This record gives sequence, C-alpha cells and structure tokens, in this order.
Amino acid sequence: MDWFKVTIFIPFLDHIIHELDSRFNENFNNIIALEGLIPANINFYDTKSVLESAKFYCEDIEGSDLELKAEIHLWKNKWTNIQNNPQFAVEALEYCNEFFPNIKILLQIFATSPVSTATAERSFSTLRRLKNYLRSTMSEFSIEKGKNVDQPK
Repeated sequence: MDWFKVTIFIPFLDHIIHELDSRFNENFNNIIALEGLIPANINFYDTKSVLESAKFYCEDIEGSDLELKAEIHLWKNKWTNIQNNPQFAVEALEYCNEFFPNIKILLQIFATSPVSTATAERSFSTLRRLKNYLRSTMSEFSIEKGKNVDQPK
C-alpha cells in the first residue's frame, strides 16, 4: 500500500495541483470577480471585489472609480427584486442600456475572456489533419498532372 501511495498517488496529486495552478493563474484570479456583474451571481460578490477586478481593465473603462462604483450599485439595485435573472454575461449584455456603459464593457470583456485553450488546440489539430489530407491529395494530383503536361501528345 505504501508503494502505491508513494509512487502513484502522491505524484498524481502533485501533477493535478500543478495543472490547476497553471490553469487558474494570477490573471484569472484578478478578473473572476467580474462574474459578480452577471445578474444571477450578483449576491456572490461584493462591490469592492468587483471594483478591484475592474481596475485590471482601467484603460478600457470611462470615468472615475466613483462613477463605476455608482454604476455597479445601480446595476445591483436593478436586479434585486427580479426573479428570472440572466445566467450568463452574454445574456446580461442585452440589458445594458445607456445608463450602464462601463458595465457593458466589463461584461463584454468577461464574456470574451478565454476559459481554456482546448478550443484552439482542437482547431489546430483539425487543421493539421486537413493539411495532411490536402498535401497527400495535392501531391498525387500534381504528379498526375505533371505526367500529362510533360508527355508529348
């Protein structure tokens, strides 16, 4: 039992912990509180943590911190007594009108932030298969065509 624990289980746990640390790095921790702008999650994050996350994108936001704080407060008040709140950032974007320009920007950033690289990796894998197929068919086609062009009629 000790052999299994030392050679398999502990290295496996170390590997999982390392992968989680690399996946959820410091930048992810900086912006995760923007999830508090999604109406379904408003009660899970306080205004202070949302403001700290918003400071990470201070160049994209218009106005001062005080204006953003007031905008977040109005946004939260808008969703306090409503039952069917949007569950996702993209759905919440539909409810951002001219009174919430910074909320709209922050929701757009949060909605487009990458969750993982699996989609990009899958597309590169598909691209590699496509290129191999095209190379094999193009080389056979060009050889066939070369014979026809080079041979006298």
